[in-house]
Amino acid sequence: MYEPIYHRKYNFWKSAEMHNHVLGLINIFWWIFFCANLCFAQKPEEILRKHTLPETLFVELEIMEKGYKFGFNTGFIKVPIELVSNHIYLRAEVEGSHHLSFLLDTGARSSYLDFSKADELKLREVDSSDDISFFQLDSISIGSINHYQHGPDFLQEQRLTLFNQTVTGISLSQVERFDGRKLDGILGYDFFKRFVVEIDYVNHILTIYEPERFNYTGDGEVFKINLELNIPKIKAVVDGVYEGIFKIDIGNRNSLDLYAPFVKKHKFPERYPRCLETPIGFGVTGPVEGVVGRVKSFQLGSFLVRSPLTGFYLNGSPFGSHKIAGRIGAGILKKFKVILDYPHYRMILEKNTNYHLWDRYNTSGIRLIQDGRKIIVYQVIKNSPAEKAKIKINDEILSINQIPVSSYSMQKIREILSQEEGTEIELRLRRKTKIKKVNLILKELI
Repeated sequence: MYEPIYHRKYNFWKSAEMHNHVLGLINIFWWIFFCANLCFAQKPEEILRKHTLPETLFVELEIMEKGYKFGFNTGFIKVPIELVSNHIYLRAEVEGSHHLSFLLDTGARSSYLDFSKADELKLREVDSSDDISFFQLDSISIGSINHYQHGPDFLQEQRLTLFNQTVTGISLSQVERFDGRKLDGILGYDFFKRFVVEIDYVNHILTIYEPERFNYTGDGEVFKINLELNIPKIKAVVDGVYEGIFKIDIGNRNSLDLYAPFVKKHKFPERYPRCLETPIGFGVTGPVEGVVGRVKSFQLGSFLVRSPLTGFYLNGSPFGSHKIAGRIGAGILKKFKVILDYPHYRMILEKNTNYHLWDRYNTSGIRLIQDGRKIIVYQVIKNSPAEKAKIKINDEILSINQIPVSSYSMQKIREILSQEEGTEIELRLRRKTKIKKVNLILKELI
């Protein structure tokens, strides 16, 4: 668990109203002394020498202007992250003592907080319109790796604190069920726009830099990005021919999604008959319908990803998709160390050890969700090992290879059920009141 790392000495500066109030007092202070000293014909430098405000006051005002503070003077912080179904999770402390779990998402136009957590924290609602609620978070503190390794008493300044964050209320229960873990909020554009953010998928480390102090000296490839509508976008090419604009979406667990207008224009997925009629993904509103297959290649600058798993939207697509070909998800992005530099409108990619790994799809044909402590089958893919074994929707998985599922995270369960073709798996199921044992031989479905 993460221990409290709250900035108690900055309580005075938490609200924007107090910030404006202090600025007003400073202006009054200067006018009084300036006018008074003019009457005595003192030189300006004598005025400044005699009546200088405390230096710490200006430091605090600079912090309020930026909206954040790094504990150390290094200008960066390294944070441990957890990968769950390609989602990036980090823990943070909110309002001084509440430890919350946040998901990083470049596909989110703002930052979000689950309604239940907003109620629990008794957050002040600052605005609402069209059934959308906005809440004020006075502080979010993210601790460094050293802080978490050595405990709460080790160098309390090892953290990054964000002040006065406005977040949008949202229900995140659907994502929780799919990822099988607690999710309290999402850090989106409001977070990324302030910093240079480096994602190390291999070592599970997030490095957050102050933009003015970041100097890239590596040999990665630099891409210009467009931040229209608060979402990063970039040019890329499908199958060496079909060029388009793609969103960069680290919150999308898939490798690549192609939107309906782009799919229809270039006659996807008719070009690839080996597609599965199955949900493309699972978002905050539930399953996203479409078909899943593979394009031949996806080219991003000089990088060529062969046969990436691809979700094809057939009808509905996200807002504004007539201008956008699709979105690049974490299945492709995890092949790189990713540096997102919003302040300078660029993204930097460096190949990592994942680069040449095969993009394997679910080889069991079972799609699962978590219901409380239960692991439940919510879909069985047609012509899959699961269908052949007569596994049914709403079956509860009790054990895998004689080990209770309670011993595994949802991430680990999915890894076991997506091993290479030919792997044998024994499952113990509960169907209503009956217990059943089945054996699967895993098979490549795409």
